Parts: sequence; C-alpha cells; structure tokens
Amino acid sequence: MTARTDTDRIIEFLRDHPGSSVMDIRFALYISNVTARMSDARREGYVFHKYRDERGVWRYRLVEPFDGTLRLDATA
Repeated sequence: MTARTDTDRIIEFLRDHPGSSVMDIRFALYISNVTARMSDARREGYVFHKYRDERGVWRYRLVEPFDGTLRLDATA
C-alpha cells in the first residue's frame, strides 16, 4: 500500500468539498503549508479554479479533466 501524500489528501478533500478555502483545508487536514502542496499538485498536472467569495475569501475548486466523451440523453 502506498502512503498518501499531503497533496493527494488535498486533491481528495477538494473533490469532496469544492469551494474550500486554504484555511478550511488547513484545519480539516492539519496541513500547515497548503499553498505549497497545491503548487505541487499543479506541477503534477492538476488544475484549480480560484475565485473570491462575497466576503473576499479565496476559494478553490478542482477542475476535473474532460475525457472528450459527450453523453446525450436518448429521450431528448
């Protein structure tokens, strides 16, 4: 079994909690340098959407890759 890295844990957290702030991630996962681990994730090819909420807090969403498959509803 391979040990999960802090980067892996952040990716998993953002999949489960899109729109989290750095502080949300820090306190939930007990990772002190979240932004550095997010930079590591970017180097690994992950993409984040960063935006400010109405209070001015930066929020992050993981952008999942598009596989190129379009699924059409057969009943439409």
